[in-house]
Amino acid sequence: MKDSDIYALGKMTHSSAAMFDRRRKILDTALRMIEVDGMEGFNIRALAKKADVAQRTIYNAFDSKEKLIALALSHVFYEFCSRMTYDKSSDTLEGAVDRWLTAALGNTVNRNIPVAFTYLYFSPKLPPDVRALIVDIS
Repeated sequence: MKDSDIYALGKMTHSSAAMFDRRRKILDTALRMIEVDGMEGFNIRALAKKADVAQRTIYNAFDSKEKLIALALSHVFYEFCSRMTYDKSSDTLEGAVDRWLTAALGNTVNRNIPVAFTYLYFSPKLPPDVRALIVDIS
């Protein structure tokens, strides 16, 4: 994950290399937890324990659980998109269907990822910047 991605959500304008490494570790651990346990098994206390950081460190780095999840999921989404290739132009019906099918089939690989997107999308306390990111991705 690029540093600019980590800057995207949260107050991360002045950080050391060690802090960026800690944030990457937290994001990677969060993503693994979501992929394996789904949103039912995801909480900040368990994440802090698995990432070997304090809960306060997570909130200081990402502001909220929702921002952390959104950043982890956006990384998954953009990685997924970078690997997709299409034979037809998106300006045609065939091209649009091709893209829709590719995305739909990709969502069947790990059903916990689209469930996490849905969790965020319908979260009543989702900050506006995170909602904008989720809407952009969807």
